Parts: sequence; structure tokens; C-alpha cells
Amino acid sequence: PSFAKPITQPNLTWNKSDQLNIGTDIYLFKNRINISADFYRKQTKNPILTFPFPSYTGYSQVSYNVPLKILNEGIDLQIQTRNLSPESKLQWTTNLNVSYNKNRLAALPDGNKSFYMDSRGYNQSLYFTVGGPVYGWAQMLYQGVYNNTGQIPVNPLTGKYITYFKGGVPVKPGFPIWKDVNGDYDVWSDEDKGAADGDLRPSGDPNPKFTGGIYNEFNYKNWSLSVLGTFTLGRDIINNLKANQYANVFNYGNLAENYAGQRLPDLSGVDYWTPQKATNPNYSAGFPALNPFGSNYYQFLPFSTLWNESGDYFKIKTITLGYTFKGNWLNKAKIRSARVYGIMDNIYNFQSATVPDAELVTPQGEYTGGAYPIPKKYTFGLEITF
Repeated sequence: PSFAKPITQPNLTWNKSDQLNIGTDIYLFKNRINISADFYRKQTKNPILTFPFPSYTGYSQVSYNVPLKILNEGIDLQIQTRNLSPESKLQWTTNLNVSYNKNRLAALPDGNKSFYMDSRGYNQSLYFTVGGPVYGWAQMLYQGVYNNTGQIPVNPLTGKYITYFKGGVPVKPGFPIWKDVNGDYDVWSDEDKGAADGDLRPSGDPNPKFTGGIYNEFNYKNWSLSVLGTFTLGRDIINNLKANQYANVFNYGNLAENYAGQRLPDLSGVDYWTPQKATNPNYSAGFPALNPFGSNYYQFLPFSTLWNESGDYFKIKTITLGYTFKGNWLNKAKIRSARVYGIMDNIYNFQSATVPDAELVTPQGEYTGGAYPIPKKYTFGLEITF
């Protein structure tokens, strides 16, 4: 590159946005039920994004104000309830916050032409198309395992079995079933026949549809107890860490190079295909064959939906128990108030995903194992006001 005249963006600016909000507040039953709702529509224009750049320029990528528009529409809802009579010695208050958001691409460069962008190198592709979500994925569709030769499709023109990797790998029993979307009897993420997408299809959305939290507080005499839960619903994630562990061993044959991050995966409970199991005509494998000396067509990289999981979770975030002291001895000690309390943080996560914590993913929905885990914390304290 030229250091005298490098690639510069003299007109680079912050992205611009237009937003419309309509809100309402409702108070019912002498404020025992309060509802606040805010409907919004936000359009972001010309965001700063980074895209690949031709290597002959001396640069691999460039960041600039991309001429695209991102549309976010949704509602923020807050509900507060006082669940027991005001005369009750026990008081219980609930606060529920729920946000629904739908984002989509409203306009793209080059006349709204759809395009792909790599995420995590060659691992998977992000698909940008008008009407699609930001950071939506494009992958080959995983549909199970070929258990025997009778299940493998045969090309009627050639009489040969369907192939993977641009015709280079004939499919055998134990191979994953990838959907032949374009019907050419070869399945891959791109082709030499002019079709850039090959058998890629929109496959996942890492943007959650619902996020929120629920907070319950109980008060009885001098005691107080509060419980905070948070949740995310309607989000897809990719277990890149597990995919890389399998690929490192069974695609690349490496084990000692990066044992901590790409070690041999835990195979207990994995019903992977073997020739012995396949002798049972009713056998249906739960996972493709594992053979470090077998065919290598990058089958364990996450450019197929094999590693996609639900990113939904409900987390018991915080529990706080406190006791407030009362009595004349406080005045004698010149203490205005005193309280002792205990706090537990990050208590338990309810999720179906196999990752340790479905909250720890990138904006693209990738769990890489590189983020610091959210620790469990226990705090005890004494609060005194003089």
C-alpha cells in the first residue's frame, strides 16, 4: 500500500437514524396495575461497516459508510403490579419488562443486490438481502445421516451417487445428509457453474425476538426478598466451539496444536454412525461418522446447520435477602438506618443449548468459547447510614 496516499474516508460520518415513537401509560385499580407501552420504528442509514477489499490494493478490508438502511420495529412493554391488598402484612410487587424487536434490511448497495459476507473465515456466511435480518445466516441444510447405500440419491443421468464438494467426494453411508437445493446432484456452498450461492439457504437469525426481565420483591416486617430473572427468546445460535473441536480432529487431524481450544470433543452420548451399527437395517444414526482417516470435505465446519441451536434462555440472575434493623438503640447509637443483606448473582440458567451459557454469544450468534464466563457471585454486606 501507499503510505503517502492510503485508503482514507475523508467524508466518514456517524450513521444517521430516523425514529418514530408512540407511547401510552395506563394506571388501573388505584395504581395496583401500571402499564407503559412504547411502539417504535427506527430506520438507520449509512452505518459504518467493514467489508472485504481487493487484495491487489494492498488492503484486505475497508470500513466506510455503507449505503444501506436497517429498519427496527417493535414495542417496549412495562407492567408493574402490586399483587396483595395494601392492608396485608406481606407485600408483593412484580415488575415485568418485555421488548419485541424485528429488524430487517430495508435497502442495500448496488440496487438492492443480495450478497454474502464471511463470518469466522470460511466457517459460515452471513446473508444480506432486502427483507432479511441483519447478520442472518446462509448455510447448507443438514437433514440427518445416510445410514445405508439405499438412502443415497443416484443421479439418473450418470447413474452415480450424489457428490459433495463440487463433485470431488462421492457420498457414502455415514455421511451427513445435506439438502440438494438446486437439484444438480452435487451439494456445496458455492459452485463453478456461475451460481454464487450453490446450495446455501437462509438458515438462522441471531437477533432475538423477545428480551426482558421479571423482578419480584417481597416485604414482610423487617425482611425483604427480591428475585430478578432475565430472558431471551426467538434467537438462533451456532456452537462454533464444538464445531471447531470436531473439525480440528476429524477434518484436520490436529490435536496437540491447540488442545485447550480445539481438544478432542466429548463423545459420550454421541450416537455417531459406524459400520457395525449400520448392520441393523432399522438403525438410524444420530450423528455422522467420525473417522480421522476418512473423507475430508470439511463436513464438521458450521457452514451447514448441524451446529445450529436454540439460543432461548431464562436466567435467575439475582436473589437478594435483607433485614432492616429498627429500634431505639439506633437513635442512641446515632444511626439513622442499618441493614444487613446477602446477594447471589448468576444463579441458574434454563436453556436447551449445549453451550455453557447461551447469553455469551457474539452479535452474529456464534459461541466461540473465547468469552470470559459469567461467574457466580455471593455477596454479604452491612449498610449503615449515620
